[in-house]
Amino acid sequence: MIIKILYSLIFISIACAQNTFSSLNTLTHGGTVGYSGGGYLFSFQNEFRNAAMLVTAERTLQLSLVSYPADIYAQSAIINGKIKNHHLGFAINNINYGIFESRTTDNVLTGSFSANDTHIQIGYGRFIYKDKIIVGLNSGLFFSQLEKTNASLITISPSALLRAKHFSAALTIEHYGKVLDTYTSHSEQLTPSIVFSLHKDISIYPLELEFTSISLSDTGKKAYLVSALYKTYNNVFLKGGISSNRIDRISGNQLRKNLLNDIGFGIGYAFDNIVLDFNTFTYSDSHSIFSITISSKF
Repeated sequence: MIIKILYSLIFISIACAQNTFSSLNTLTHGGTVGYSGGGYLFSFQNEFRNAAMLVTAERTLQLSLVSYPADIYAQSAIINGKIKNHHLGFAINNINYGIFESRTTDNVLTGSFSANDTHIQIGYGRFIYKDKIIVGLNSGLFFSQLEKTNASLITISPSALLRAKHFSAALTIEHYGKVLDTYTSHSEQLTPSIVFSLHKDISIYPLELEFTSISLSDTGKKAYLVSALYKTYNNVFLKGGISSNRIDRISGNQLRKNLLNDIGFGIGYAFDNIVLDFNTFTYSDSHSIFSITISSKF
C-alpha cells in the first residue's frame, strides 16, 4: 500500500512538473486537461487561474471530474459571477488518492486509511483602466491529509491582464503563500510559479491561440505550452495543447511514445446554456488522464 501511495504522488509530481506540495498544480479542472495545462486566457471553460479573467466571464457553474492512473480522482466545483462592479469566483478542488490498508511490519491488517488534498479558493477581478488593464487575486486554503497526519497552507496568486487591440498578455504569480503545518518537523516553503501568457483571437476562423511560459521561482526551470481552441459553426469546440516537458521524456527511437508525450485533446458541445466537455492528456504511451466537465450559465 505504501508503494501505491508513493507511486501516486510521484506520478502526479512528474506529470505536473511540481515539487513541494505537488498537488497544488495538479490538473483538477477538466477543461484545462485538453490544453495540456495551458489555457490561462481562453474564454471557454476557464478555471480562472489568472483571476483577472473573471471580468470576461458570464455567470457560470462548472463541475469537473478528472481520472488519473492508480485510481486517483480529482474533482472541482467553480462558480463565478458579478456583484455590482465586483467580479468574484469561488472554487473547491479535491484530489482523492483512495482507501488504503494499514498493516504492521508483520503484514497484519490493522485497518484502513485515506489520503486526499483539498484546495479552497476565492477569486477577485477588477478593471483598473477602462477595459484594457485588469488585475486579479486568488487566495485560498490548502489542506492535505494522509492517515492521521495533516498539512495546511495559505496560498495567494496575484495576476494582471492587458487587453490590446490585437492580442492579450497576462502575468500570474501562482501559489505564493505560507506553510502552516507540515507532515514532518522540517520547515517547508512554497515554490511559486511565474506564468506569462500571450493570447491571440483569430476571429475570422474562429480560432484562439495561446503561448504560455511557466517558471519555477526557486530553480528557474521553465516549461512552455502552446494551446489552441477552435469553435465550429454547430456549437462544437475543439481544443488541443502541447508542452515542452515532452522534451525531457523523449527516449530513443520509440516514435509512438515520443509523439504522444505531453499532448492534450478535447471536445465540447454547447446546447443552450449547458456545455459538456471531454478531454484527455497523454503523459506517455502508457499514462493518460481523462476528464469530463459540465457547465451551466445561470
